[in-house]
This record gives sequence, structure tokens and C-alpha cells, in this order.
Amino acid sequence: MKPYFSTPDIVVCPDGQYRRAVYGFGPYIADYLEQVLLAGVVQGWCPRCTAHRDNLDHDERATRRTQEHRILVQQFDHTVVWDEYGYVGNITPFTDDFPRADIHELLSPDLLHQLIKGTFKDHVVTWVLAYLTKKHGESRANEIIDDIDRRIAAVPLFPGLRRFPEGRRFKQWTGDDPKALMKVILPAIAGHVPPRMVRCVADLLEFTYLARRNVFDNDTLDRLDTALQYFHENRTVFVEEGVREKEISLPRQHSLKHYRMLIEEFGAPNGLCSSITEAKHIRAVKQPWRRSSKYEPLGQMLVTNQRQDKLAAAYDEFSSRGMLQTGDLINIHVDRAVLENSEKQNSAVGASENEDDGEAVDGDIIAEVKLARTHARGYPRHLGDLADALDEPQLNEYIARFTGFGSESIIPPSPHSMPPLTFPA
Repeated sequence: MKPYFSTPDIVVCPDGQYRRAVYGFGPYIADYLEQVLLAGVVQGWCPRCTAHRDNLDHDERATRRTQEHRILVQQFDHTVVWDEYGYVGNITPFTDDFPRADIHELLSPDLLHQLIKGTFKDHVVTWVLAYLTKKHGESRANEIIDDIDRRIAAVPLFPGLRRFPEGRRFKQWTGDDPKALMKVILPAIAGHVPPRMVRCVADLLEFTYLARRNVFDNDTLDRLDTALQYFHENRTVFVEEGVREKEISLPRQHSLKHYRMLIEEFGAPNGLCSSITEAKHIRAVKQPWRRSSKYEPLGQMLVTNQRQDKLAAAYDEFSSRGMLQTGDLINIHVDRAVLENSEKQNSAVGASENEDDGEAVDGDIIAEVKLARTHARGYPRHLGDLADALDEPQLNEYIARFTGFGSESIIPPSPHSMPPLTFPA
């Protein structure tokens, strides 16, 4: 594809017309650790601007990083490049080999890791918890957190609000909990922390909800800047209360300063959030890894994904043949005790599977397949022998009837004469 970044390629457009196209890179979706690696920037620095790591939000000399700037400063000694400019001297971004491509300009905003899980959950909520412990001691702080839990549990039913009947202690937040708790956090902590600390959380929530909009105009962008300014002013309360020992200079919070510029360049951050790829990452990597033996898991994970793809393809094929409609020819009766035992096994890993989840999946889910953690052993591999082992003499007819690929030697009986398929206990 690289030649077509400078030489037009003849492509067929959706309207059926042939046109000449020149390709180019678009926004690159990545979390902070991936961004600094891609940009060849030292961790703790901003991959988009030259602000010093010790004063990210107030460095008046900071300018936007560019490919030309990085190539220029890399002429210095590697130690100077590392300490003064935040570049890793021996890393060259992949975009250097393509025309009109600058990795520092392509990095997109990330609502999930920069705002929701980063600034809100990992920073502000952690600081509030640290303040309670520092101010009141661990024992009294636990009592206050229990009261916060009671307030969260008391939230009434309302459209768009997720209820937590048992509350939610700060250290047990997983999955989409931070987004749901953002909506009820203010009244839960009011009275337990200083008013300025509450205003700091409110300013961050204002910024978050503005940034999550699907449509932006100049007024919205101005309100975004105002909310960020107030947040920067009020977050100093954590320094004054001794929660933070020095001036706050954190890359994920600093990234919020670039949101207006990035929105003007790329559009609404909702369409560029890493949660889009996070959901795919969970299905393709995390869940297959948990189903593996954990010893040389890569091959097992690939097999799991292949089987999932084949099952999905089989579902589409069977649906197109009308074989999965109501009143299927085969009635499978499964012992309820087996189902209950399966639910217990699934719930044992339920909490860990929810960790680090992305956005909730929109729309209806047609089906979900959960593979066994280990394959059943001792069963014959040939269909006839399997039928004898299961004591199911009509297994051939069942399979021929279900798949629709019957042979001359197999004449499926009438559905009304077929007894329900049962499995041995």
C-alpha cells in the first residue's frame, strides 16, 4: 500500500465508478503506554507536545511535537535528548517511512483510559480515598466509605441510572462501574470531603460529559475549556491537604489540554475511543487466554478463535436454510443440575472477566458460545461408535436431519415419530 501514498491507485467506489485515490493515515487509537511507544517518547512525557514532564500543564515554552522537531533534536547526545526533550534516541516511528504522516499528529484522544479510568478512577477517586485515610485514620475512613456505599445503594430507580444495591467500595470498581458511578458520586461524597474537593470532582464530570457528546460547536468547545480550567484550579486542594506532595503533573490529565484541538481535527472523541477495540480485545484475547491451560497458550487461543468463527459461520448457514427457527426438529433436554453446575463455574471467573472492559455492546446479541475449558475424553471419534457409546441409535438420523445433508443410506424419519434427544447423566 505504501506506493499508493504518493501514486494514485484505481479503485471502485461504492457508486460503482472507478476513481484515482491517494491513501493516507487517519487517527491512531491507542492508550498512553502505546502512544509513547509509537511516538518514541519517554514515559511521563506528552507524546503530542514538548511540555516538560515536571510541569506538563503550565510549561509556557511547550510547542507541538513534529517529525521535523524530533529529527532535529536527535542530533544531540542521547542523554540530552532523553532528559531535556523526552525522546528515546534509538526509536524511529513507523510513520517516518510514509509521506504526509506524523505520528505526533495522528494520536487520537482516548476517553476510556485518559478520562474515565485514568483521571477519574485512578487519580481523583484514589485521591479522595487517600484524603479520607489521611484526615480521619484508616478505621474512621472505612466507616465513611461504608456510609458512601449506603448513599450509593439508596439511589432510586431512574432511566439511565444503574443501581448498586450493595454499594460499591472504591477498590472494587471493575468494568463499566466508573461510568455508572460518575452519575451518583457527587451526592455520595458531599459532606465527607471539603466543598472545594467536591467542586473539583464536579468540574471533571462536566468536562467528561461534554467530551462524550456526539456533536460539538464553538460554544461546547468553550465550555470544555472552561471546565478544564476550573478543574485545574480546584485540584490543587489535594496538594493543600497533603494528598499530593508536589505540583500535579500527570500525562493522562495533561492530555485533556489537547482535547479541543483534537476534536477540531478528528471530530467527536466517542468515535475514536479505545473501548471500540477493547471489546474485540476481550473476546479475541482475554477470554481465550482464560480458557487455555496457561501453558504455551497462543496455539490454544488461536484454536478457540477458529472454533468461534466456525460456529458463527455455521449459525449463519443454518439460519439461511431455515434450520434454526421455532420448532426445531431436534429437542435437546439437558438436566437442570448440569445447567446450575455450569452457572457456578462461570460465576467463579465472572469478576475477573469484567475487569478492564470497554463500552457496553450496543444492539441485540444474536448468540453467545462458551466453549468447555477442557475437552471431554474417552469418546469415540466415529459417528457410529459415538451413537453406540451414547446409547442413541438414531444419532445418524438426527444429524442428517439437522444438517440437511442426508444420504441415500439415511432416510430421516418423520419429526413426529422422533423421540426427544437425551444425554446420559
